[in-house]
Amino acid sequence: MSQLDSLVGFIKQNVPKRYMNEFDSWMDEPVLKRAQKAVGLNQRRLGVLVYNGTLSWGRFPYREFDPQIIFALILVWLSANSLDEQFQPEEPTIDLEVSDDKTADLTIQVGLVDEINVKPDEKGQIPIKGEKYAICSPIIWTAEEISLVKGAALRESVNDSR
Repeated sequence: MSQLDSLVGFIKQNVPKRYMNEFDSWMDEPVLKRAQKAVGLNQRRLGVLVYNGTLSWGRFPYREFDPQIIFALILVWLSANSLDEQFQPEEPTIDLEVSDDKTADLTIQVGLVDEINVKPDEKGQIPIKGEKYAICSPIIWTAEEISLVKGAALRESVNDSR
């Protein structure tokens, strides 16, 4: 799932449907950046796609629904989903054009980054060094338990290894 799809899903989940009537979203100014990295489990990142995700509302009822709620939702989503700062996506920009005393056209651009990851796959369409690969969402294992060793026990094991 792209970051734009994830952000749009988060906004739709938290903004009442009646305020999403004239909503649309799209990708602007995409740039491919090489950023190879092994991501584990035989998967690799080839690069990233850096772009502006555009979120647009026509006739947004700004008097009825505070646009700052949308701004806050975007900031919360960015805090939880931003990729490594090395890619430096653009900061969000806002364009609010008042149409009348009840509605405005609201456009927000958010800098986003999507990783382009591959994994070995005999039926894959991407040849790399004689092997076939397919696009994938990386599988990341997260530790759920940890065992700690006391310092004295650690010193004993270090002393025993000499």
